[in-house]
Amino acid sequence: MSPLTILPFTVFTERTEMPSSLTHKQQAQHNEEFIASFDLDATPYLDWVVTAIFYAALHFVDSYLATKTLTSLLLSIGGEGS
Repeated sequence: MSPLTILPFTVFTERTEMPSSLTHKQQAQHNEEFIASFDLDATPYLDWVVTAIFYAALHFVDSYLATKTLTSLLLSIGGEGS
C-alpha cells in the first residue's frame, strides 16, 4: 500500500480489508483481560483502565457492525421506507 502523507494526516490510496467480526471480538476480549489485571482499588492507572474499557466497547460495536451490510444499517437507522 502506498500512503499519501499530507501532514498531519496519512491518506491511503488503496482499499484495505477491514478486520473481521471475530478479530474485533478477540481484541475486545484481550482488552477485558488487561482490565481484569488491575487491582481497581489500588492502581494509580485508572485512566488507562477507562481507556481500555472504551476500546473494548468500541471493538464489541465494531464486531457487531462487521456482520452488517451498509443497506441493513441504513434500514435500521431510518426504518422501512426511508
